[in-house]
Amino acid sequence: MYTKAIQEDHCWAAVAYYNRAFASLAKDRHQDPNCINQALEDLQNALKSVELYCEQIQVTQGYSTQVNNLCSDSTTRFDSHMRARHQVLLSFKANINEAIKTAHRARDSGGSVKVEETLVYFMVPLENFLSLAVLLTQSLTHIRSRDPVKLLQLISHPSFDIVSELRCLESLGLTHVYTLEAQISLGRFLAKTLLRIIR
Repeated sequence: MYTKAIQEDHCWAAVAYYNRAFASLAKDRHQDPNCINQALEDLQNALKSVELYCEQIQVTQGYSTQVNNLCSDSTTRFDSHMRARHQVLLSFKANINEAIKTAHRARDSGGSVKVEETLVYFMVPLENFLSLAVLLTQSLTHIRSRDPVKLLQLISHPSFDIVSELRCLESLGLTHVYTLEAQISLGRFLAKTLLRIIR
């Protein structure tokens, strides 16, 4: 399914590449070098896809800033939402980069990787949710009132943008983010080191 998704949309295939990499690592407990190499290739393709999307966001933001500077000096709602989108994608890139480093380390030492998964909402550092926590605390009366208009105004606040972007990624198939832990096999590491010395 991930391969089909990649073939359908090469430009924004980051989620499919990412999920395919971790699906192959998670299913094969005793990963051979080919499994780790394939996962590394998928992770590098996922990274390229996210970087392309980040570049597109920066171009859009640059154009928006030029137009806004002609009209007013204030930051628009669109600008703040695009910053939130960019922040979420930077967190996604950081997760991918960390996975690539760990997979390289495991492969180079002749080991394997252990895959840990968490919900996508844990991908972004907690400090990005502080303004949301403050807003929710200040808005308890609106939440308790269950007034649809007030609730809509509340979830339209810029503090919800990070959550909205995470939900968007979740709807694209990124329900979990993964962390890798290198499992170094001492026997494989020593054998690989001896082969290097002999050559």
